[in-house]
Amino acid sequence: MKTAQAEYIAEGRMIMKKRRSAGIITIIIFVLVLFIPSYIAIASYDKTENKPPEVEDATMLNVSDINGAKFNFTDEDADGKAIIDLFSQMISGSTRVDELPVNDGTPCYLVSFSIGETEKLYQFYFSKNADSYFVDKDAKVFRIPTEKASAFLNTPYAASLFNVSSAPTLVLNGTSLLPNSIRWKFRTTQGGELVEVDPKSLKTSVDTQTATSDGSLDLVFDMVPNHTVVVITDENGKEIYNGAFINDELSKLSGELKIKESTVLHVSLEAEWNETETLDYSGKAKYEFNVDFAAPAVFSLGEGTVTRGGIVLLTAKNVKDASKITFTSSPALTSGTKTITPTFYSDGKNSAALIMIDCNTENTEYEFTVSYGAVTQTLKLKVEGRTYRSGYTSSVSAAIAQSHRSAAALSAFDNMIKSQLSKTSNVPLWDGKFGYSIDEANPSYALGFGHTRTITSTGESYQNMVVDYYVAAGSDIIAVQNGKVIYVGVADYPGKFVIVDHGLGLFSVYLHLGDYTVKEGDTVEKGDVIGSAGTSGFIAATGANHSIMYVQNGEAFCGYELEEKGIPGSN
Repeated sequence: MKTAQAEYIAEGRMIMKKRRSAGIITIIIFVLVLFIPSYIAIASYDKTENKPPEVEDATMLNVSDINGAKFNFTDEDADGKAIIDLFSQMISGSTRVDELPVNDGTPCYLVSFSIGETEKLYQFYFSKNADSYFVDKDAKVFRIPTEKASAFLNTPYAASLFNVSSAPTLVLNGTSLLPNSIRWKFRTTQGGELVEVDPKSLKTSVDTQTATSDGSLDLVFDMVPNHTVVVITDENGKEIYNGAFINDELSKLSGELKIKESTVLHVSLEAEWNETETLDYSGKAKYEFNVDFAAPAVFSLGEGTVTRGGIVLLTAKNVKDASKITFTSSPALTSGTKTITPTFYSDGKNSAALIMIDCNTENTEYEFTVSYGAVTQTLKLKVEGRTYRSGYTSSVSAAIAQSHRSAAALSAFDNMIKSQLSKTSNVPLWDGKFGYSIDEANPSYALGFGHTRTITSTGESYQNMVVDYYVAAGSDIIAVQNGKVIYVGVADYPGKFVIVDHGLGLFSVYLHLGDYTVKEGDTVEKGDVIGSAGTSGFIAATGANHSIMYVQNGEAFCGYELEEKGIPGSN
């Protein structure tokens, strides 16, 4: 049996257990009472956090589209208030989302609401399928109701979202021209009505624009108009063309113009794109611009026949920029084993090139194709033979030959000549026939151009690319033609020598001089003394000797025809 003490202890433990249970319940109730306001606050905070911003009281709205065009609206006029209300409804009806479903850098509209003294800024991301969003200043993202986004897409202010909403681009020879005035409509949805673009979003030109032409007037639209009227006046205001074109017939304009001289033209152009059920745009545009018009290029050869080893002049009339000329030859032009291309030089209005025909070519005819701008011409050149003989000898010592006519000496001389090409005149300096570099009343030839000579002491044979004369030591050496002295110096092969530029890459080179009477930069006329005969450099004959060398763009050629008739076509 339990004792009284044991019963007392058990009863005490039961009481304590009940008290502890009651205490725990009390604590739980107390804790709940403490936290209930927090739970209420958290729920309230979450609801507030996801609530769209309030802008219903805005009185002014500024919008900048993705192209930077700016639009300003106030609630003082009906149209402005309608746009403010639409943007307010896009915000008030929006739903908070976790993130913006577009890539970083995606173009957006910048929108600013003015509410009293407060300004609220947002970024709106519209898409053509009306799945659109905006971001507030705290980087919170909201999805815009589809019906409200669609309503905005059907306003003129959504134009920057649609390619066909941009004004047509007119291009003339690579220059884009803006309209001076334009009205333009575009379709935002399939089957929807055409919406007129707000003029503020269309780029126009206030001033008269200027384009250049290389002999053609190729006007190209990226959106082909249905009807185009073109009026052209010359620099004196006289109308020289007035024509209309349907659809893509504008491409015929260049062929209808008959302008043979370079001039400045003024062009007035009106284009119209007709509204149809299937076309997503329509409009009218007017353009006013000047054209610095270069008459079509005309290519011609100075003569139709040339002798092997000679040169011929190719002129390019109305070609200001020689670098834009393309030239091909069939067969290819050569100098020895090298393929060469003529260099064209421009005087700012016309261009020209001297073409050298290899003295060893076996070709009897060349066909040249030359292009500039819209012009391409084919020119034919016949080649007549010239006999070059062999069997000539020189008794010069091996030591002289090896020191003054080594491969290194010849290469150094060749490089020296080519290094002077940058100094050539862009215009011909010559006038008429070329003369002799010695007393032409009694020239005494040691060896002519193109003939083959053998050095008996070394057994080396070479083709003579100069004209060698026997002369008395100290006799005058004279300029063969008008020109400018561009080099005076000395080298192993030529000895003391002078280079005179005659323009277009044509040089005369005076070798084996005893002394100079000119300096670099001097202007000389045909017959002026440039130095005296001597024995410097490689002299194949005994005693004083003089050699004259003609060079075209660094390649030696035969100058006999220059002495006989000059350069046909140059005067």
